[in-house]
Amino acid sequence: VLGVGVMEHAAEDMVLQEAAVRRGMPASVGVVEFAGLERAVGVSLRDAKQYLDDFSRIDADHDGEVSAADFARYLNLPPGSAAAESLFADYSKSGNTTALHFKEYITGMSLVTAPVLGAELLDRAFARLEKLDRNSSGKLRSSDDDPNGQRAGPRKVPAAKFES
Repeated sequence: VLGVGVMEHAAEDMVLQEAAVRRGMPASVGVVEFAGLERAVGVSLRDAKQYLDDFSRIDADHDGEVSAADFARYLNLPPGSAAAESLFADYSKSGNTTALHFKEYITGMSLVTAPVLGAELLDRAFARLEKLDRNSSGKLRSSDDDPNGQRAGPRKVPAAKFES
């Protein structure tokens, strides 16, 4: 109605500001409008602090911005490569092609990277379950004991995961 922009700062922003300063970065790095991020991407303060640790390692000069080249090096990709530029663009939603801000990094980790890591974790878990299912019944029974002495237990493994 008044045409005034709304900010969604929260106490968590202050916590992140203090954490940024402790890591040698400007306090402004921690101002991410945490309440909005929490609602939009489901990030917790604990996750945000971990992302800040990662961000501070990537931000070589600790100026609060990650360059495209630093981001590429962090990902073990050649700076300027198509893959590095594509990933950088996925994270940098502000349209800035030269620098990534912490808020964008949190969003990227929550929406781009975390789902991929979650899927990889599930794949590894199902691969482990498949190994435990020694008689290929689709169920884990005490007869499927692990050779390391761990008991598999009577948990049902989804049969669809075994189909090729």
